[in-house]
Amino acid sequence: MRLTTPRPVRGPAQPPAVPRRARRPGRPAGIALGLVALVVLGWWSVRPGTDAAGPVVGRVVSVVDAGAVGDGVTDDTRALQAVFDAAAPGDTVVLPAGRTFAHGDVLSLASAGVTVTGGGTLLATSEQRSSLVLAADDVVLEDVTLTIGATSRRWEAAEQQRLRVDGHSGVVVRDVRVQGSAAAGVFVGGGAAEFLLEGVQVTGTRADGIHITGRSRDGRVVAPVVRDVGDDGVAVVSYRSDGQPCARIVVDSPVVDGSRGGRGISVVGGQDVTYRDVTVTDTYAAGIYVAAEGGWDTAGVDGVDVQGGTVTGANSGVDIDHGAVLVYNGTPDRAVRDVVVSGVTVAGTRPSASRWVGLVTDSGGEVSDVRLEGLALDGPGPDTTFVSNESSTTYRTQGWTRDGRPLPDHRDEQVLDAGAAASGPAGPVAGRVVSVVDAGAVGDGVTDDTRALQAVFDAAAPGDTVVLPAGRTFAHGDVLSLASAGVTVTGGGTLLATSEQRSSLVLAADDVVLEDVTLTIGATSRRWEAAEQQRLRVDGHSGVVVRDVRVQGSAAAGVFVGGGAAEFLLEGVQVTGTRADGIHITGRSRDGRVVAPVVRDVGDDGVAVVSYRSDGQPCARIVVDSPVVDGSRGGRGISVVGGQDVTYRDVTVTDTYAAGIYVAAEGGWDTAGVDGVDVQGGTVTGANSGVDIDHGAVLVYNGTPDRAVRDVVVSGVTVAGTRPSASRWVGLVTDSGGEVSDVRLEGLALDGPGPDTTFVSNESSTTYRTQGWTRDGRPLLPRQVP
Repeated sequence: MRLTTPRPVRGPAQPPAVPRRARRPGRPAGIALGLVALVVLGWWSVRPGTDAAGPVVGRVVSVVDAGAVGDGVTDDTRALQAVFDAAAPGDTVVLPAGRTFAHGDVLSLASAGVTVTGGGTLLATSEQRSSLVLAADDVVLEDVTLTIGATSRRWEAAEQQRLRVDGHSGVVVRDVRVQGSAAAGVFVGGGAAEFLLEGVQVTGTRADGIHITGRSRDGRVVAPVVRDVGDDGVAVVSYRSDGQPCARIVVDSPVVDGSRGGRGISVVGGQDVTYRDVTVTDTYAAGIYVAAEGGWDTAGVDGVDVQGGTVTGANSGVDIDHGAVLVYNGTPDRAVRDVVVSGVTVAGTRPSASRWVGLVTDSGGEVSDVRLEGLALDGPGPDTTFVSNESSTTYRTQGWTRDGRPLPDHRDEQVLDAGAAASGPAGPVAGRVVSVVDAGAVGDGVTDDTRALQAVFDAAAPGDTVVLPAGRTFAHGDVLSLASAGVTVTGGGTLLATSEQRSSLVLAADDVVLEDVTLTIGATSRRWEAAEQQRLRVDGHSGVVVRDVRVQGSAAAGVFVGGGAAEFLLEGVQVTGTRADGIHITGRSRDGRVVAPVVRDVGDDGVAVVSYRSDGQPCARIVVDSPVVDGSRGGRGISVVGGQDVTYRDVTVTDTYAAGIYVAAEGGWDTAGVDGVDVQGGTVTGANSGVDIDHGAVLVYNGTPDRAVRDVVVSGVTVAGTRPSASRWVGLVTDSGGEVSDVRLEGLALDGPGPDTTFVSNESSTTYRTQGWTRDGRPLLPRQVP
């Protein structure tokens, strides 16, 4: 971690509008011509008025015009299938609203790049042959209702899943309503990749609502609503026989309301699966279930993150004892590892269940690195809070409450037998409540309270709460350090730093909580860089929580997280008026979440994740949810400059000097490479106002000769008002020969005035993928760089 050297601010300092690509070892000598070849062959430079900028060329075909009747009685199977078979890339097949097209056999859409839409209904009349199968790349199914006649029982075969995504890449299912199924409502399998299910509604199925399996990967499920289903609401399932698990699946804002025989959300074998903002109600078994199952010979679990939401009325089935949340390994030879369930409110769990939350093994398989954090257990429910038969070294609990009362960490309690109903501790955390005023601090904003404040911090013990009373301003002329583990500082008061060179508040112990405090600073003369000048510093350690903290001014960054900090949470943090970044995460920090930060008028990047090669390891597994960045005087909106497995979701970025979204490895600053960045949804407005830097709104960049930028996804972002004189809206640029691979820029909507050129890259089209872009609402047809 570098504290005495300015971190990368504007790199690349000036990436050219059409940069040269360095020759790489092993490539044909002719590629060394670089720029000449690009000029001759052309960039994918989409400009209004050209073929590439206009709507996708293709026919619009109504199935009625092709012979389908749509009266809900006539069997339209043959006419529908004929239209699907005849469709070509770019075509749109219309099922007119108000019509119901009966089909007595499986329907298959096997033509790539075709859209089916229109508001109409497909009625399956044979439960045994009821599927609509999407079996080609880049198929879009939008605004269609799928229904079924009466079903006699639960079926299991492929042709009985009501909607089936059967392998292939880039399939989009949007605003589709599945009303009844003999098996699952939506079934994704066969190695499906880079799929999107958005706004899907599923009701009345015999099996799962949405079932993702069969090596499926790199998929997103956005705002599904699943009601009254026969088994799990939304499930990711991987069998050992598949060869590879489902991987990199993200489910945002699922609603599951009623499971007659299963769980709410589940991962039964899988890798890197994320659920966020879950709403689960009335489930037969657990509301949240993460497992490897021996009876079904599933794969193990490696990386599941359930972030926020509610589970209400879980485990109504008296013949199954899950509780509300269950992490389980029923295998002898597979592992369940790296599981996080955090920020979930649980209410109304069946009182006769043996526990609210369980971590259970029964066959000897490994369980490790399970974190159950910030769980709020409310209302009637089981007597027992938590049961585990695993060693406390395998899991971590923190920040639980019971009816609003804090619960202590369970890690030191007795290890329980799997079937035991032993009670977890339910009393409030033992500890003193100490007001800094009672300990000698004045709080008039003038008196230097440094000594009194530091004395209170030093004397605090685990479980203590230090109160900075609201309405008081406590001036400090030197760095303050909270180095006592398990202490909370709160109260609504203000800490005023009076020396810009010694202005930090440092959180330097495990499990420290800083909540509802304002940090301000006197006048600052310039941008500083050292550790003691970062206004709030999380200096290593594990389990630090910063919640509802307001940082108003800083000589350097507003919030600085470094030193290998782990499992940290920044929630509801507001940062304004800094000289450097608003929030800066660096120095091998890992497994952290930043939730709903608001960053305004900062000197550099709004929210940045930065890893230097000299750190030894990159920052990893950082998730930033719903960031708002409004005004960057000299940097980007959100950025990853070296890092691994970093996710930004639902971003709102406005008025940035450089790019709104920036993902890079930088040679000048000797940063680490990039391996896994996912920017999911949001808006970027008014990007790249600085006329001396040519970023555009979104820039993916590699300025190193020997590091890689790989596995980068920017999807579902609306971009407006980019500086018109910038050379492009979006760029993928290399200038030193480093590797770029697997970059996906998907579902970007470019609106309003802006640059003439949509996209510029000097990388081979085999290194990136574009799909689903629009310009002022008109679809764009990607034209790849030769």
